[in-house]
Amino acid sequence: MSSGAVVKRIVFFLIHQFVGTWGVAIAAAVFAYTSIGLLHLLGLNVLGSRNANWLLTELPYFPVQIGVALWSGCGCGFFLSPSFGTRC
Repeated sequence: MSSGAVVKRIVFFLIHQFVGTWGVAIAAAVFAYTSIGLLHLLGLNVLGSRNANWLLTELPYFPVQIGVALWSGCGCGFFLSPSFGTRC
């Protein structure tokens, strides 16, 4: 394996670690608060910002973050698999 390929894999690993920790947490919060804002615009006032906070922090096993991580992981795997020579 050439040194360029090793550097490329290390960079992708570091990006993966950053997105896997901070990116998913931020994306889950943006998704939750945007969804609740969209529901309010549609006239469905069933959830408030306290509910979004509860969904993100109080539920055991953090299902919103898991869902966002699975969705983004499958999307990245689908689009990045040709560059690594693997199949989905």
